[in-house]
Amino acid sequence: MLEKTLAVWVRASPEEHMQRVIDQGDLRPMARSREAMRELKDILKAREPFYRQAHVHLNTSGRSADQSFKELIDMIERR
Repeated sequence: MLEKTLAVWVRASPEEHMQRVIDQGDLRPMARSREAMRELKDILKAREPFYRQAHVHLNTSGRSADQSFKELIDMIERR
């Protein structure tokens, strides 16, 4: 994938990631386990070495979808 496409790591803090899932009406992460946040952090930490290989890293924490999209376009244009 890295050789044939532009890979983008769209990231957010674990807390914001979880809140976005809940805001969409999906309560399964919390219903499944009281340890959901710890489990999410463990998953993200384990996957980080792979995600870091992406050509572009976009941190969306604290940003609206519009702000994130504009920043992504700017990052791609600078490449």
